[in-house]
Amino acid sequence: MENFKKKSFTVLKYIAFGVVIGVLVGAIDTLFGRVLIAITDFRTDYYLFLLPFLPLAGLLITWRVDYNNKCNTKKIDNM
Repeated sequence: MENFKKKSFTVLKYIAFGVVIGVLVGAIDTLFGRVLIAITDFRTDYYLFLLPFLPLAGLLITWRVDYNNKCNTKKIDNM
């Protein structure tokens, strides 16, 4: 009987932890989804304002990738 109580308590504990983790993950997922929708609405409403910045963003991404590749090459050469 004691073993049954111990196992039941363990199972209930895992169920409680699962519910808490599920609620937290669900809340974070909901927040993430709402932020994505808000960003999409902003991008849709102000696309003419954001359009001139696309080349600058492309240059920044290209520079960063090139910089990371050079740093990684230096690290590999030093090994």
